[in-house]
Amino acid sequence: CHLCSSSWQADSNRVLLTRVYQQAYAHLYQVFLVKQDSSTIHIPCSEPRRMLEMASGPRCPDPRGEVGLVPKCEAQRRENKEEPELCDSFEVEQYKGFWIKK
Repeated sequence: CHLCSSSWQADSNRVLLTRVYQQAYAHLYQVFLVKQDSSTIHIPCSEPRRMLEMASGPRCPDPRGEVGLVPKCEAQRRENKEEPELCDSFEVEQYKGFWIKK
């Protein structure tokens, strides 16, 4: 069989599979897990959407479980805390002439 014994076609099939692999997994983000001994684990993810909270160790388990997932919306709620209103001595009547058209 000419098709089976041809080395050129076998190479082209390998290249084609490599291209498909690159297209399917082109956008992978490297997620780093840091252990207590400062060693890291690299995990490729397509798109990390959540933050992982790992337990500190087998002797100190997390009360919420081994691994807790924190959704994005809860993380944003923590950031959007209301700031206290600042008291200043700005008087509107004194500077009103700057933004009124004559």
